Amino acid sequence: MDYSKHYAALIHRARTREIEGSVELHHVVPRCLGGKDHSKNLVALTPEEHLVAHLLLLKMFPKVLGLVLAAVMMSRDNRNGKRANNKLYGWLRRRAAEAASIQSTGRVVSAETRAKLSVIMKASIAFKESMDQRRGVPQTAEARSKMSISHKTSEAAKEARKIVQKSRIGLKHSDATKAQMSFNRKGRVMPQSQRDKISEALKGKKKSAEHVAKVSAALTGKVGTRTGSRASDETRLKMSIAATGRKMKPEDILKMINNKTPEQRRAAALKAWETKRENQLAV
Repeated sequence: MDYSKHYAALIHRARTREIEGSVELHHVVPRCLGGKDHSKNLVALTPEEHLVAHLLLLKMFPKVLGLVLAAVMMSRDNRNGKRANNKLYGWLRRRAAEAASIQSTGRVVSAETRAKLSVIMKASIAFKESMDQRRGVPQTAEARSKMSISHKTSEAAKEARKIVQKSRIGLKHSDATKAQMSFNRKGRVMPQSQRDKISEALKGKKKSAEHVAKVSAALTGKVGTRTGSRASDETRLKMSIAATGRKMKPEDILKMINNKTPEQRRAAALKAWETKRENQLAV
């Protein structure tokens, strides 16, 4: 049997798919054979595939002690000391992951411990490479659902959001960050489902007087981004088609009238007349 061919096929299949559920990172070239903790040398496998991969490596390199020890440890059933096949190994690994998850649920880590973990992670090259490998990889639907439920129901998540919001008050992005954010958002279209959710969440929600006052103070004296600009003929035609047949509600008309001084109403009427006159002359 060509063990190298089977091993290569296993790794290729793992690199060209998405896995839901429990996964384990496997070194394509084992560390005992000179492999590094680099993202290109890591691949996500199911627990069953992980055991099979090590058994194939052992078949390929039967005299390498590190591969022998790894296969022995992975294939041992710690409950009774007997050896486990790959299905039993996968079952044990999933039960262990579930037990660890239950044990850590609701546990609050102290600020001191978080600070220590942060220092350790920042100094870890393996952690950085692992994060680089995961960056850009889409989360599974199951993982996104779990994260969403956790963020909506977890008190710890609510407190964390409050801390982040407070830390960002008054914080301004650098020009480089703004340029990167602009580049990342160009061409991105928000899904209709997401727009509907935002619309539903904002319906009937009134801003407090304090919030309105802050927004007003922040915008006072600022020149609008569209000031002095003129929409293209194509844009104006689209706006005209969209507005055709649309009538304002009586209460909205009253709000517009009551919120403007007589001078503002006269200026608006004069501007509308001048615009209409320009359009007639252009025709």
